[in-house]
Amino acid sequence: MMKTLKTLVVVGAAIGFAACSSKPKSEAPKEQTAAERAAAGLQAEQTSYVQRTEARVAQLGQMVTDLRAKAATAEKPQNKKIENAAEDLSTLLGDVRKSLDEVKTASGDSWIAYKRDVEKAMSRAEIQYSNSISLLQ
Repeated sequence: MMKTLKTLVVVGAAIGFAACSSKPKSEAPKEQTAAERAAAGLQAEQTSYVQRTEARVAQLGQMVTDLRAKAATAEKPQNKKIENAAEDLSTLLGDVRKSLDEVKTASGDSWIAYKRDVEKAMSRAEIQYSNSISLLQ
């Protein structure tokens, strides 16, 4: 019986040793290549740009809401002009959102070309808002 017990212990130890030694060894973490670091940097820059631009879009959206509220309280001929200006601004804001969606889905550095479209559309929307404000004065 004692001999059987020793045999079982030896066999169990051998199986445990074999199981431990057959596990794949963990590899050392790979160092990023320059291209991978550049791609990660571009991705981070793209994400940051999208977040900042979405905040600007939200502000312009609030401005459209404010213009519509002012149009509702303005006198008869003036209210139509303000409402039209708010509608124009809303349309331009839609263009900004569409261009921003292209930036979001672009890969690699191609988003930079779409960024120019976003900036142009954003500039047109901001100019429209400035013109709309002049109607209120």
